[in-house]
Amino acid sequence: MCRFRTFSLLAVSAVLACALVPGSALAISREAVIARGRVWLTAVRVDPVTKKVTTGVPYSQSKWALENGSIPPTNSPTPGYRTDCSGFASLCWDLHNSSGKPYSTSTYEMGKNNSPYFKLTAIKQSELLPGDLMLKSTVWYTGSGGGHAIIFAGWSKSDMSEYWALEQTGPGTKYSRRPWGQTGYRAFRYNGIEGFNRTRVTYGGTFTVTGTAYRSPNASGSVVATGGAVDLVLYRTDGTVSYVASNVPVNARGQYLVTYAPTMTGRFAVRYRSLDIANQSSILPATTVTVAPYVTGVGRNGSALRHGRTYVFSGNVNPRVGTTLKVYKYSTKKHAYLLSKNVNASISSRKSSSGYGISARWRPTASGKYRLSWTTGVPSDMTSSVSGSRYITVK
Repeated sequence: MCRFRTFSLLAVSAVLACALVPGSALAISREAVIARGRVWLTAVRVDPVTKKVTTGVPYSQSKWALENGSIPPTNSPTPGYRTDCSGFASLCWDLHNSSGKPYSTSTYEMGKNNSPYFKLTAIKQSELLPGDLMLKSTVWYTGSGGGHAIIFAGWSKSDMSEYWALEQTGPGTKYSRRPWGQTGYRAFRYNGIEGFNRTRVTYGGTFTVTGTAYRSPNASGSVVATGGAVDLVLYRTDGTVSYVASNVPVNARGQYLVTYAPTMTGRFAVRYRSLDIANQSSILPATTVTVAPYVTGVGRNGSALRHGRTYVFSGNVNPRVGTTLKVYKYSTKKHAYLLSKNVNASISSRKSSSGYGISARWRPTASGKYRLSWTTGVPSDMTSSVSGSRYITVK
């Protein structure tokens, strides 16, 4: 008797796209994100009625403040940013609507990630940099407190167990330490921030690089380039450089955006192309982007299987590489899952729109708790990974 459980390995062929950064979402440096937030943290305000002097912008979901932290001249929300947590994130990222007015998003909107004025990319703990976002949204979090947005300002401990949080919360703008791993929070990167939007890409996926082109014509300092072009380059292990995206246009404000689908792990950097290509200079330091296979899962969680029966696990893989189903059995003595069997998967020779079909047969011979994981082979220069673990019980 066979029961089918499915998972999918998704990837598409490499795609290269280059475009100018939209006028409503010009790239902003990480230094600028933190500096803009600190303006509200240190703003000195005088209450127009009581004349009381306070430091910092008071928290409110119904009031607004200008970029310098002062009270807008009217009750209209359009002159400034809403003084709650998501409005503060909008201030830090310098978000504006299509009319150029300050734009305050919401934690729900951030969780849905469906605003035309910003785009977020989920990142791992190890990828966090100052200016990124820690978000708890009602989209996925239904506990008390609803949602909250925090600007990540750096690690306060080297083991990444605690970080500096720049946030708008009661009674007002705050800069303090927060422990890593608080319930409901996930890490994101605003795609309009300068640099690489992510450093780990699944095969067939893309990364985006945004920024401002600079050149240093003399010892007096950097000058923002107006117009011109940039190149995205790959530093190979033999020391040579490959141009994977050339002549990406830079707009009149020096802004650029490059989107690239890598097929191998490597060190990438952006260079400004001057009139004399020999004078080309790097404007972003080389960053290692890891490319890995993509596994969504092994079947559905929570199913109970019977020992002595054969089960077929199937899915798709792209590129066409060897795939193994690893079976781990829980040891009550060791209090851990120990590898008990490797099951090689068969791979179809015909590719469909979903990739190459794969399947593996497994016949549990004993009851107990198991963990199933897929291990995929990978092309040259791609980082291997194990993913898609599924915990099951065999009766």
